Amino acid sequence: MSVAGSGLRARLAAILPARLAGPAVFALVLRFAWAALSYAGVVLLARWFGEEQYGYFSFALSLATFLGMATALGSMTTAIRYLGTYKAGNAWKKMAGLRLFGQRAVLTVSLVVAALGIIASPFLGNAVEVPPLAIVFAFLLVPLFALTDLHAGIGRSFGAIFAALGPRDVLWRGALIVIGAALAFVPALARTPHPITVLLGVAVAVLALLILWQARAVAHRMPPEVMQESAPEFDIPQWRRTALPIWLSSIATVASRSIDVLIVTVLFNPVQAGFYFAASRSAALASFVEQSLNVVVSPQIADDFHAGQTERLRRVVGVAALLSFVSSLAMSLGFVLFGGDLLDLLGPGFRTGRDALVILAVGQTIASASGPAGLLLELSGNEWWSTTILIGASVVGLSIATAGGYFFGLEGVAVGVALSIISANWGRTIAARGRTAIDTSVFSLAFPRGN
Repeated sequence: MSVAGSGLRARLAAILPARLAGPAVFALVLRFAWAALSYAGVVLLARWFGEEQYGYFSFALSLATFLGMATALGSMTTAIRYLGTYKAGNAWKKMAGLRLFGQRAVLTVSLVVAALGIIASPFLGNAVEVPPLAIVFAFLLVPLFALTDLHAGIGRSFGAIFAALGPRDVLWRGALIVIGAALAFVPALARTPHPITVLLGVAVAVLALLILWQARAVAHRMPPEVMQESAPEFDIPQWRRTALPIWLSSIATVASRSIDVLIVTVLFNPVQAGFYFAASRSAALASFVEQSLNVVVSPQIADDFHAGQTERLRRVVGVAALLSFVSSLAMSLGFVLFGGDLLDLLGPGFRTGRDALVILAVGQTIASASGPAGLLLELSGNEWWSTTILIGASVVGLSIATAGGYFFGLEGVAVGVALSIISANWGRTIAARGRTAIDTSVFSLAFPRGN
């Protein structure tokens, strides 16, 4: 490992057990790769295919992202929560049952949604001025996105970090760029009249192959007793009670990161949606460290809370909040100063989203100071508190976004989304402190006695 990697591992070892410090470094590396590839895709696809085609891509990907999370049924967090408990008690039968039930439930629901969406795609395409075939491919992505979430939760629980995060976040993102480059520069392909539709179709096939590998890799990391279990136990009522609030929370969370693009498409047109999508994905970089640390610390939060390791838990969430806030603040300042120049890289029209970018980034920064309160609530048995706050914030925020978009354009949509994120994060921080006596915000480090 490099000197930089060794230093990062040493810092993580200060807040995580030694057995998790190494995987944590690897998870962060994968998240950095995800951020780089994701944003490279934003820039390159916009430059290669122009405003209209990019607008189609923005709508299709946002639709697939929202429905993929909705049909994942909260399986990722539910798997992390229960598999940690079952591992500690060597409950192989329940581990096998959770894995099988999760696969069946996610596949059934996501395939039904995809089938209904494909049937409706001609009508939806005409309504939003997006090619119906692009919408068909968006719905085909739905079960694939849902399955990757389930496999990610299982993989993270057993230390299969690359199998959990690599297929969709790294390999598939990289494949989008390669496919896009081929469509843009290979003469025989560059004449394709609807390149984004072709890109989406090939992307569906690539992700399907990656998921087949992911399923095998995750299964390989599970204990042999689980894979060989012939009489799995199904605690379905308990799993459903736990998964329901987590599922609703996940829908509310992803709603503020994808439905806003759909709102812009409906209020205006796919071109404006592409401008907003570029601004939104740029602003998301301000929360990159926060999201990466959540991936790293979520198993540790669950372990420490249920083991009664209160002081270590406070240290973990406090340091995570500080790192998230500092990095987000630096990124937001960069967007304030150079946001317009950054969007110019995508094409001359994309500067239209500059003010929306700044509003969203500042909102992310204010929200990041609250720390991983949502994780703490969901992993400590307080799922309904997190769910109620998230749903309330999302409904109010997206309502403001819709009205704001109608009267004030892209900036009005951005204000509603920013308010939704801020109120959701800080509302859960207040709830977490009341329910667990743990302050997850950056202020916990300055005022440790407040915990």
